[in-house]
Amino acid sequence: MEHDLGRLGRRTLLALNVLAGVTAAVLVVLHYLVPERLGYPALIPGVPIGSSGHVILVPLRTTAATLGFVAAVALLVVDLLWLIYGRQRRHPLRHVLSEAPGGTVRITRDALEAALRSAGEALPEVARLRVMLAGAGPKRIVVKVQFQAPEGVANLDASRALRAALQQRFQEMVRLTDGQRVEYDLEFLGFSGKGARKAEAAAPAAEPDAPFTGPKYPIEDEDDPYESKRSV
Repeated sequence: MEHDLGRLGRRTLLALNVLAGVTAAVLVVLHYLVPERLGYPALIPGVPIGSSGHVILVPLRTTAATLGFVAAVALLVVDLLWLIYGRQRRHPLRHVLSEAPGGTVRITRDALEAALRSAGEALPEVARLRVMLAGAGPKRIVVKVQFQAPEGVANLDASRALRAALQQRFQEMVRLTDGQRVEYDLEFLGFSGKGARKAEAAAPAAEPDAPFTGPKYPIEDEDDPYESKRSV
């Protein structure tokens, strides 16, 4: 929820900046080309038409100009506050803190990624897997996963099973401290290979071995193991 509100705020601020920039550009063009239609004097007294004497005289004592000035100042203040406080700061994740009976334990990112990758690759619904841990803040951990499923496996079923396996494995290794939370960002990349069930169904069934009932007569020469000894 907090992430969605932050994204909405950034997009709204970006839209306001784009709107303000386009509006200012349009007004500058109109003031230069047809300033008389906007109610502003177009030329300096004594300068003939066609020379480079265009000027823009904007009276600031009107209600529209005052409102525009206030809106521009407010937008600049919001932009300044966003540059100072609103930008997302990247926190490189090197380890994750886990609560233990004797105190906190640091678990390296590489160890967690390897364990989560092993848990995902053990699933029959997953063919290939890539796991990356990132820190989205001092109290937020994001597990980014890219995976492929075998042919014949529903991607929704694979993602559901993979998410459950990753959550279980993470909880087995890490007990988060107060305020920390983990999010799972799964990305399905497509299908790769055939499923185990499908491959087993496609393989021909092996014929059962016939019970041994003794030698069968007559025995051909090539089947007689004692033929060479009798000839000697």
